[in-house]
Formats: sequence, C-alpha cells, structure tokens
Amino acid sequence: MRSELEKLVAACQLEEYVKLIGALPQEEIITCYQSAWVFALPCVTVNDGRQDGLPNVLMEAMSCGLPVITTKCTAQTELIEHERNGLLISPHQPEELANAIMELCEDVGLRDLLRMDARLKMEQEFDNQKTIEPLLRLYDQYL
Repeated sequence: MRSELEKLVAACQLEEYVKLIGALPQEEIITCYQSAWVFALPCVTVNDGRQDGLPNVLMEAMSCGLPVITTKCTAQTELIEHERNGLLISPHQPEELANAIMELCEDVGLRDLLRMDARLKMEQEFDNQKTIEPLLRLYDQYL
C-alpha cells in the first residue's frame, strides 16, 4: 500500500511530518524507537477474523522506554494497562488515535509516566534472566 499512503500523505500536505521509511535492520529500528516521542500501533481484527497476537514491536517500544498507544483487541489488553504503561483506544477509531497521540505530545507528565512504567513492566516481566531461569529449573527438575 506504499503508493496509496504516499498519495495520502501528499494530499494532506504532511510530507514534512510523515516519513515512510520501509524495512530496516533491527539496529536501526532501535535507533528509531530511541528518537521517537510516541509509538502508535492501531491493530484491528480483519473481516475474515485474522488478528495480531501480541505484537513484538509493542514490547520492543516499551523496552526502549517509549510511551505506546494501541487498540483494545487481542492480547494488547494483557500487556497494556490504560494510562499506567500505555494508552488503549478502540479499533477503527482514527479520531481516538489522533486524540491519544495529541494527548501524549502535549502532556509531558503523562508521557513520562507511561514511558517509565512501560520500561519497568518490561524489566519486571520480560527480562530474559527472570523468565528463562525458572524455565531451566523446571527442565532440570524433570530431566
């Protein structure tokens, strides 16, 4: 859909603000996370029922200390606590997404709170040492 998106960006005169970067190596993605203010991933369930599970990019963004915005669908609600470590919006509601982005751009206090709590959640619940060691002990127990 790149050409359609480029036309839309041009029609809305947003070239100065919207960059369609395309695929990047992991190291460059991390650099993008670190330079961003907000990470928005508005997931949806499509008509045939397909949907995301828990998108890794949400966890990557949170690990980099980025405040995240995503939709209330699939496993996102298991990861994100609204207004604690991210913002949850309704699917298919572009105005709600725009308002959430604007809220985080304007409210430094909320942005900082979400940033810190997102990073903390990743450290507490998804740290390799904390998640792999119990699994190894369990394997050792049954071997």
